[in-house]
Amino acid sequence: MIFSEDGKRICAFEFKYIKILYGRGFDPKTIPHYYGTVPVNIGVDHVGYVYDIVENGDKSQAKCLHDFFVDEELFHKNEEKLLELMEKLRQDLYDNQVIFRSLTTPNILFPVDSQGEMDVKLINDLGTRAVLKFNYHFGWAAHRYVNKYWAKFKRDIPKHYNQPWVLEFAKKI
Repeated sequence: MIFSEDGKRICAFEFKYIKILYGRGFDPKTIPHYYGTVPVNIGVDHVGYVYDIVENGDKSQAKCLHDFFVDEELFHKNEEKLLELMEKLRQDLYDNQVIFRSLTTPNILFPVDSQGEMDVKLINDLGTRAVLKFNYHFGWAAHRYVNKYWAKFKRDIPKHYNQPWVLEFAKKI
């Protein structure tokens, strides 16, 4: 649910983008699936937006990439799986031409299912505020966009983290 007019405005292009993405036949596995809207009795316009919930199998909160970066023991215990899942995320964004406004460590979640298997999900900031949205409709533009912003994400990691294990990880993704 959106509780303010500003929130409504900010999210409008994200919902519009998701409809375009699905309308083009794409169904990325690394973003929560969007099912549509339902009437509710709170929020702006009394509309609720139905997405998959990104949480662990035991209903606890999924860890984000930032959580791994600031906990050396947790990071090293999961490093290989994190590398595998980050490549899965990059490939899924590329293959499904997913456009995002920002790629940040708190927006990359790693839910663990009830069997102990970790997965990856990108939350928030889908779509772009650009006036001309070529990357919404042309595969070559979307691929270029994903590659450009993935490279930016890698370059930005050392600006926020100075742990040696994080800096090495950033080179590998």
